[in-house]
Amino acid sequence: MIRSFVIVSLIIISLFFCGCGTTQETVPDYFWPSPPEKPRIKFVGLIHGKDYFEKTGVDKLLSTLAGETAGSAFERPYAVAVDALGSIYVTDTSLKKILIFDIEKKKFRSIGDRGTGKLNTPIGIAVTPSRKIFVADSKLKRVLAFDQDGTLLYGIGEENEFASPTGIAFDSVSQKLYVVDTNNHLVRVYTEDGKFLFSFGKRGGGDGEFNFPTNIAIAGNRVYVVDTINGRVQIFGLDGKFITKFGELGNAAGHFSRPKGIAIDSFGHIYVVDAAFDNFQIFNDNGQPLMFVGQAGSGIAGFQLPAGICIDKNNFIYIVDQLNSRVQVFQFIDNEL
Repeated sequence: MIRSFVIVSLIIISLFFCGCGTTQETVPDYFWPSPPEKPRIKFVGLIHGKDYFEKTGVDKLLSTLAGETAGSAFERPYAVAVDALGSIYVTDTSLKKILIFDIEKKKFRSIGDRGTGKLNTPIGIAVTPSRKIFVADSKLKRVLAFDQDGTLLYGIGEENEFASPTGIAFDSVSQKLYVVDTNNHLVRVYTEDGKFLFSFGKRGGGDGEFNFPTNIAIAGNRVYVVDTINGRVQIFGLDGKFITKFGELGNAAGHFSRPKGIAIDSFGHIYVVDAAFDNFQIFNDNGQPLMFVGQAGSGIAGFQLPAGICIDKNNFIYIVDQLNSRVQVFQFIDNEL
């Protein structure tokens, strides 16, 4: 795949500089699964620089093909979220801030790097329908709430309440915030304004027990928790009661090695990023494996320690590619798998 990508790239660049016959640029398409199977996932693009809103057309194409990182926005990104207007939010544990690609204003900005809301190790992120920003900081051991201007609204977590808050998810129906506390092996649930409601889970390998859980997603009335060291995904009701689970440690399809990010598309497919396999797997709503996308590398669908994932209302799939310092964007293009 990498060889064919390079060949196509050279052809495109040659056509452009030779001025051959047309001004319409041709961008190579990438689909999964491979022909003759019906395509389900399409590669859309890369987000890696502050110039995301500046470069267009051939300039953006050539910089992407050349792998340019000038003006890179990221150092060690971890999690990603998309709000109701399509703006993209990425936490960066090395830069210690939240990087925002504001689609409405077509501007790049950052928050969490100044004043009383200064972050240390931002991990999980969630944005409410009203565009309030929640971020879990594992070093500060708190969840902080910001407005769109980056003003700190309030913090969640008293002294010793969290051991290591990581993945977070906000349920817009019940208006509850779910926070994975990795080192305490449980999930804590709060009201939107930060009042503690209840928690569920404890350390272990049984149903409803966790071994260093990391990330979380909510779809409908179900809560999906990545139970990382147990190598599985557990599914709960909004009340924290165990429903079912899927996955186990191993190398076969549907197995996990180091599962991290999780998200659900509008058709109920479950996507799980695996940082050791350098890919993401797609499951049906019963936890049966359907397909996977990705491999180790730095090309298209090449990952190095992928982590967070989110899926927007149009089924665009945003995956944080940590060591490649970028976000890769795909789209699910068929309503059946």
